[in-house]
Amino acid sequence: MSLHSDIMNLAVSDKVRAELEGAPKGFYLLGHRDARHGAAELAQQADAELTRLRAENDDLRGGIHAARTALALVQAECERLRVALKLIHGQDEGNYAHDIAEARAIARCALTGAAT
Repeated sequence: MSLHSDIMNLAVSDKVRAELEGAPKGFYLLGHRDARHGAAELAQQADAELTRLRAENDDLRGGIHAARTALALVQAECERLRVALKLIHGQDEGNYAHDIAEARAIARCALTGAAT
């Protein structure tokens, strides 16, 4: 059952049914009905908001996964470039530090979508 259904099925207590008579009982029952309907409507709105938030969360998780995948690809490409530059320039990192910085800048631009 949903929270909405649970609220709509809340019964008036036996004590109230036994002790109240006439108009006061009618007014109480009317108030009870109105309160049930109001609470059930709030429960429906809360359920709808939870559904919306779950969908938004799923979208955000998908975006995070895509970003992590792209980052892994960029890191792999940076490592490939580092190895290639090492082969081109020899073992001295000083010879290719500028090339590595440029490759990193290109990778950052690829991640952010900015122009180089």
